[in-house]
Amino acid sequence: MREFKMYVIAAFILLAGFTVSVSAQDKMMKDDKAMSDAKNPVVVIIRADWCPYCRELEPKMVKLMEKFGENLNFVTLDITNRETTEKAKATAKAAGLADFFEANKTKASMVAIFKDKKQIFSTEHNTDGGDFTKAFEMAIKK
Repeated sequence: MREFKMYVIAAFILLAGFTVSVSAQDKMMKDDKAMSDAKNPVVVIIRADWCPYCRELEPKMVKLMEKFGENLNFVTLDITNRETTEKAKATAKAAGLADFFEANKTKASMVAIFKDKKQIFSTEHNTDGGDFTKAFEMAIKK
């Protein structure tokens, strides 16, 4: 699972089209159990290349991943096209998020937080990094 989380974060950065320094990438590629780690809340990001909200949110989310990565697990589901959506569907299924993905697979820029397998936060078209900081802190404290 450790490698899977590293792949998801790396894919998020690459798909977002950002250049991140090697040291920043190393910080984001932490040693943990990704989605199977029940003690950490899971942040699910549904994104697409064509989504203007996603393009605005992604640099902020990369910084938040660096800041909160020790306490949160991030799953990025790319719905840019048919191929990426199929991959996202498989990722969601493997993460136990199949029902969530099925209900939200057309909602680019959606961010949701799950704690103890229950959804505790959700937003769409929100690019305010402060809102996510508050939501992430709340999820970690619960």
